[in-house]
Amino acid sequence: MSQFDFSVINVSTSEIPENERIPLLRDFYCRGVLKAEVEAREGKPAAASFTSHVLPEAQLLIGGLCGARVIRTKHLVADGDDSLALIVNRSGVLGISERGHDLSLRAGEAVLTSAEDVTTFERLSLGSSFSLRVPRRVLAPMIVDVDDAVMRVMPESSTGLRLLVDYAVTLVREKAFAMPNLRQLGVGHLHDLLAIVLGATNEPRELAGRRGVKAARLQKAKVSIANNCWRQDLSVATVA
Repeated sequence: MSQFDFSVINVSTSEIPENERIPLLRDFYCRGVLKAEVEAREGKPAAASFTSHVLPEAQLLIGGLCGARVIRTKHLVADGDDSLALIVNRSGVLGISERGHDLSLRAGEAVLTSAEDVTTFERLSLGSSFSLRVPRRVLAPMIVDVDDAVMRVMPESSTGLRLLVDYAVTLVREKAFAMPNLRQLGVGHLHDLLAIVLGATNEPRELAGRRGVKAARLQKAKVSIANNCWRQDLSVATVA
């Protein structure tokens, strides 16, 4: 994918017959996320609503799934995809199994997963999630040993986590990725914020902080002003 490529892929099962939902979701994951099998859970019809933003050196997935499990199988792991994904559970309970760990993410918690490992994702209760997937080469120069961060649960209070999610969601909502210049800049900021969340080393952390954090905080301030412009007590201190 070149720096100018960009696509948005949406999927919703709300008007899809139950017997067509699993093939639909399998196709969506392979085109808009990563190659994976999708299996129905017994006794529950599969239901999903997702939006995938496929970007140069990044992929954002926002939405929710229930009644099915997504599996990155041993066969599919051989495809050479080495991407890493930060999964943030926004509501409900999300089960993730990888590297011998079986996790149940509560609302607000996050974890880094690797496409090089057999992984199972399963929604254990109704809810939604956010994920940012990037190539391994993006993080490798900024993190001493990025594999140490894989499958380590991060609480909602983790440094930069809320800022990363809010910034990404704002870029999506304002359709910033549709503009080539903003697309490249926004992806770079997301890389920087992700590195901070995962514990970038000192020099890369300072650089990432100057670029990504400042941009995200500025965007957050703009949104706050737009949402509260009617308030008579609005001030610089209020926004900050």
